[in-house]
Amino acid sequence: MSFVTRYLVFMAVGLLLAGPEAFSEEKEPQPTAVVLSPAPESAVSASEEIEGKITGKDAWPVLFVRPVMDGEPWWIQPPVDDVAAGGAFAGRIHFGNESTSKGTKFHLVVCAAKNKEQAAKYKAGVTLATLPLELAAADPIVVYRDARPADSPARQVRSIDFAGRKWRVKAGVRVGPGPNDFSDSPENVWTDDKGYLHLAITKVAGKWRCAEVVADRSLGFGEYRWVVAGDLPALDRQVVLGLFTYESDSREIDFELSRWGDAAKVNAQFVVQPYTIKGNMHRFDTGKATILTCSLLWEKGQVRGRCWAGDSTAGEPLGEWLYTGRSIPPAGKERVRANLWLFEGRAPASAERQEVVIRSFEFKPSEAK
Repeated sequence: MSFVTRYLVFMAVGLLLAGPEAFSEEKEPQPTAVVLSPAPESAVSASEEIEGKITGKDAWPVLFVRPVMDGEPWWIQPPVDDVAAGGAFAGRIHFGNESTSKGTKFHLVVCAAKNKEQAAKYKAGVTLATLPLELAAADPIVVYRDARPADSPARQVRSIDFAGRKWRVKAGVRVGPGPNDFSDSPENVWTDDKGYLHLAITKVAGKWRCAEVVADRSLGFGEYRWVVAGDLPALDRQVVLGLFTYESDSREIDFELSRWGDAAKVNAQFVVQPYTIKGNMHRFDTGKATILTCSLLWEKGQVRGRCWAGDSTAGEPLGEWLYTGRSIPPAGKERVRANLWLFEGRAPASAERQEVVIRSFEFKPSEAK
C-alpha cells in the first residue's frame, strides 16, 4: 500500500470514528498537514522539492527544517505559493548548503496555519527554538543529506577536555547563533600545553567558520566563573564572545562581549533572555582590558553578573548587575557553553581571523535551596 493510499485510509477511518459530531457546524476542525515527498529516511540534496497535502478550510502550510543536533533551532523555509483545491501543495526546502557533511540528519515538519495571512508571519530564514504552538504540526520526518547512514558512516562527535570537564565541540552548517557555520576542527577549538581553551573564527575555502563548546551535563544553580584573555578591545565589531547557560532561546543567561556590528557601541552585556523584555539586559564597557574575569551567579530568585579586569576579583568590577525579574529560568536541562561567532552571520569587517583564550572555568554549586 502506497504512502498516499495509507494516508487516505487513515483519514477515512478517522472520520468514521469521529461520528456525526465531526460534521457539526459548531465545531471547526483543526487543520492538518502531511508530507508526501520526500519519503521518510530518504536521502535529499541541498535544495529539494516538497509535496504534501493540507486539510481545513483556508488552511496554509508552513515548512520547517532542523539539523538533528543538540540545541539547534528550526529554520523557517520559503513560503508555499499555492495550495490546490484538494489541499495538495508543493514548495522548496533547503537542507544546509554545499558545505553540509554527507549523511547529516535533518528533521522536516510541515505545520498548518489557519490561513495564508497567518502563514505569512513566518519569514524564510528566521530560526525558532521550538515549533510555534499556534500551528498544528505533523510529526517530523527524518531525512539525510546526500546519503542515508547505511550508505555513509555516522559522523563522530568530537569532544575536548577542559577545566576538568568534557565538552562537545559543535559542528553544523548555517545554524544558530548567527546563523553561522560551526566547525569542530582543531583549527577552531583546541587546548594548548597550559590547558587553556582556544576558540577561533577562521576562513576556509572562502567561508567563515565559528567555534562553540557545550558541557556534557547540566550543572544547575550556582556560580559560573570564566577567565578569558586575548586582544579583547580589538575584537572585530561583528564578533560575539558568549559565556552562558542555555536550554532554549527563552531559557538562557549570558555574558556577551560584542559591539553587535557597531564600533561605537559599548562592548559587554549581561542578559537574561528574552533580551527584548525591558530590564532583562545590562550593558557596560570593559575598556582596554585584555584579561577579564566573568561571573554569573544563578539562583532560584536572582541572577548576579559581575566582570573584573584581570584574573582577580579583588578590585571593583567593571560591570555589576543584579536581576530579580520574571525571566529567571529553572535549572536541570541547561548546559553551560562558550562560543565565538559572527553577528548576523556576516564576515568580520576586518576580514581577519579572530581568537580568544579561555584560561579557566570554575563552577561552585549554590548553597541556596
